[in-house]
Amino acid sequence: MARPRPRRPRPGRGLPPPERRSPEEQAEDDRLRAELVIQCARMDAILADKWAEAAEQVRIQAERAAAGAVFADDDPWF
Repeated sequence: MARPRPRRPRPGRGLPPPERRSPEEQAEDDRLRAELVIQCARMDAILADKWAEAAEQVRIQAERAAAGAVFADDDPWF
């Protein structure tokens, strides 16, 4: 009769330990991570500006529509 499999893996059967990096590799990794953080912050600022511009355009179009203005996009003969 076969024995049931153990519930947890035996020691030494899991993933191998991560490779140790040299100080130069660690410094390069840290530099790249810092650069990515800066780029992400810059892109977040760009997106916030674009969202603000889009909201402003929507507000302007709503004001013009409320005033009864005709848009070039709405009128094919404009």
